[in-house]
Amino acid sequence: MPTITILGLGPGALDDLTVGALRTLQAARRIIWRTLRHPSIAELRPLLAPGCRDESCDDLYETHAEFAAVYAAIVERVLAAGQEGDVVYAVPGHPWVGEATTPLLLSAAGAAGLAVQVVGGLSFVEGAYAAVGVDLMDGSQVCDAMLLASQHFPQVETALPLLVGQVYARWLAS
Repeated sequence: MPTITILGLGPGALDDLTVGALRTLQAARRIIWRTLRHPSIAELRPLLAPGCRDESCDDLYETHAEFAAVYAAIVERVLAAGQEGDVVYAVPGHPWVGEATTPLLLSAAGAAGLAVQVVGGLSFVEGAYAAVGVDLMDGSQVCDAMLLASQHFPQVETALPLLVGQVYARWLAS
């Protein structure tokens, strides 16, 4: 049975990639990058096995107006590749931190009878907290900017550090 591997590329630098992620990428015959706009991909591509097919989903961001439609198209592309054989789907950061396609892909692959494995990576959270000298185990809050902007986020606790991720536009930051 073909396997879809959802792999975390870490927050940016090639040195932040886990050994397991690097080994998985080097053994892959096919890789789908969620985006090529990740700092480590240019350094990773020459390290891939000869004959490895790789492609990105950047074109899908240009052809769909809403993120929900982009994510659905990404899942469709990865699922179709998984039905042809093993595929690695590489995402920035960690697949379980702010990555909307992970649960969608797990659900769709399960419905299609495809195996899925997750190879973790560092997320943006560790580096952000380390940069300001905060131990997130002492209590902290992490949220998606869109969720906070929509006011669907629970009450923010002002006594705890708050890290807001997915701030992709000036209007959202304001």
